[in-house]
Amino acid sequence: MTRLFGSVDTEEVRELKVNLIDQRIKEGHSSIKNAKEELIEFSTLALADIDRFQQQKVVDIRETLAGYVLLQIKMCRKEIGEDSPRRHSCENHAQYSMATGSLERGSFFNDVM
Repeated sequence: MTRLFGSVDTEEVRELKVNLIDQRIKEGHSSIKNAKEELIEFSTLALADIDRFQQQKVVDIRETLAGYVLLQIKMCRKEIGEDSPRRHSCENHAQYSMATGSLERGSFFNDVM
């Protein structure tokens, strides 16, 4: 049977098309499920990398600031001299700052400068 713009599909052809569409829908759902699983796995790994980076950043900053304090001690020794009372003040303050983690710009730098 033909229509004005083409032929009319038989019942068997329609059923085949419906089955094909159902199969594509199932494949689409499977693809969505796989994508969600990959997203969860990627998110977990990314968060672990971010945590590791933050921890390493803290370690690196502490090492950098400790190096800076040691440099300041050397500069203080060089500028003031070995037997000066100010030298001992600088060393004590720098050692305290390193021990407590309070490496802030404050009285140590004001005393030295």
